[in-house]
Amino acid sequence: MPFTSAFHHLGVLCHHAEAASRSFVVTFGYTPDGPVLNLPGLDIRARSLSASGKPTVELIQPLKADSSLGRMLAAGTTGYHLAWSVPDLDQALTQGAHDGFHALPVFTSPLWNGARCAFILDETQALFELIENPPQENP
Repeated sequence: MPFTSAFHHLGVLCHHAEAASRSFVVTFGYTPDGPVLNLPGLDIRARSLSASGKPTVELIQPLKADSSLGRMLAAGTTGYHLAWSVPDLDQALTQGAHDGFHALPVFTSPLWNGARCAFILDETQALFELIENPPQENP
């Protein structure tokens, strides 16, 4: 049974978050939602960008070439994950486990205002992020 969700953002790996931001702003009409954040605990720099009527984009710059994200980027992977907003992360993780997803540890994201988040993998190793947004924040 599907859990209640809404599309949240597309995660894109990049070599340089500032340069990639400029491309989205100039070419596609996006606006940065804030500064590029250094997240040393995750070994990344990240920034979100939005534009009316377009999906939010999260740019992720791996800080270590030998990290899993650094290796993915070196191999040519840029589209890294799709993220979904859920009203109750724990319920979504329980439902995901029932549906065959493997959950990675829950974390809080400064990029999304401290929201609780978790990545889940399906049987093909496709990666999805779940971001908890209580019902009052959902449209």
